[in-house]
Amino acid sequence: MAEPVRARRIRYFHGCYSLGEDQLWGVVRQRKGGDHSLAALKSIRAARPDGQPMYVIMDNLSANETPAIRTWAAKNNVELCFTPNSASWANPIVRHEVACDEWNSSKEDRLMSMT
Repeated sequence: MAEPVRARRIRYFHGCYSLGEDQLWGVVRQRKGGDHSLAALKSIRAARPDGQPMYVIMDNLSANETPAIRTWAAKNNVELCFTPNSASWANPIVRHEVACDEWNSSKEDRLMSMT
């Protein structure tokens, strides 16, 4: 069965937020996937190459819990801390995602009103 054509293209912001530096970075993706989650984790570890333990808060999306991710995390001194179901408020990055969504929505509304 073919996927229905959507009126708007859906994109996903795959973001990383450093509590200590109050810095947000990330990329926009066309889809969610374990390969993207692993790439994000590797970018976080690269930003902190000292090998010190890292604690990464992630939502409980199944793509964040692949065997490849768990193996990589164990080998790289990264502790994965998954939020409970329906508890996105427990993830500090959510407030930044909401702000980005609001900014994008207002920008898109302005562009749509110009046509």
